[in-house]
Amino acid sequence: MDLFVVPTIGFDLLYAYIIVRLDRRELVWINVTAHPTDEWVARQIAEAFPWNETPRYMIRDRDRIYGAVVTRRLRAMGIRDKPIAPASPWQNGVAERLIGSIRRECLDHIIVLGEAHLRRILNSYARYYNETRTHLALDKDAPLSRTVKRAGRILPPNPRRTAPRICPDLIFDRHTVGEPRARIEVIKFAGLGGFDAGFTSARVALDRGVLNATAGRVQVLPGDRSSRKQPEQSWR
Repeated sequence: MDLFVVPTIGFDLLYAYIIVRLDRRELVWINVTAHPTDEWVARQIAEAFPWNETPRYMIRDRDRIYGAVVTRRLRAMGIRDKPIAPASPWQNGVAERLIGSIRRECLDHIIVLGEAHLRRILNSYARYYNETRTHLALDKDAPLSRTVKRAGRILPPNPRRTAPRICPDLIFDRHTVGEPRARIEVIKFAGLGGFDAGFTSARVALDRGVLNATAGRVQVLPGDRSSRKQPEQSWR
């Protein structure tokens, strides 16, 4: 379990409380308050775990909010209190990783309006996290495991349908352009493939011609009506 701070649009600070299981990375409980106390945390623990589903131990940091009321509640529920070493957040790495995921995937993209708004957002993210979001540690399964269901079917390839021709490299070779009025853009960046410093962008419209593109020069060979009077053009 852990707490993290979320600012609002009015520069108020809200506190989100999470409880996550270590075996399946399941987000068991999440709630929000503007004034956290040890009595509030103790009540969240009691609501998160029914009496017949309590864990064996609870890992927490040494925040002062986990006072005597919280330790007595854990002892009454048969949960062993396991505080981490001072200044060692990596010992509670699963909760810290979950907080980072919540920030990166959810809260960093949303302006929180208030406590009710944040609670609604976090509850929606908790459903996504437990039922949809996959984990590499779980063999790409969600915390709430479900059977793999096939949605639709994979169509076999159609032999009559061919893919369009792709010109692999317009920089070092000659290629025949098969599409009429093909627009080709050759871009030269500084330091790319031994080219000189600078940037060159050349656009050539072809009528079923042959393109010869070299370093820093685009030449339209005979076969394009537009290139009969100007056999070679270069951009520097």
